Amino acid sequence: MPEPGRFLAAEGRAFWDRVWTAAVFEAASPVAVEMVQTLAEQIDERLRLRQVVIRDQGWRDRTALRALDGQVMAGLVLLAERLEGGVSDFTSSLSDLLAEMDDPA
Repeated sequence: MPEPGRFLAAEGRAFWDRVWTAAVFEAASPVAVEMVQTLAEQIDERLRLRQVVIRDQGWRDRTALRALDGQVMAGLVLLAERLEGGVSDFTSSLSDLLAEMDDPA
């Protein structure tokens, strides 16, 4: 399992670990590593933004949260497409990750 190239908070690090544990790679490409890094950072950002939405109930923050949700989901789809050939169980692992992230604000 590669180490993150930049700081990740707890949620992002947990995502990082789940992805690399679920996806057993012989050698991770730099593109795949960067994709997972970016997604993990977005997940950290999503948690912080979600806390603001819950606390402040602001429509602008909620709109930003939904936009970020879309970016995360798009990134997960791209990651799955990128890694699909190298991992037989990645699709089910992706489904598990999405289920864990299903947390409506």
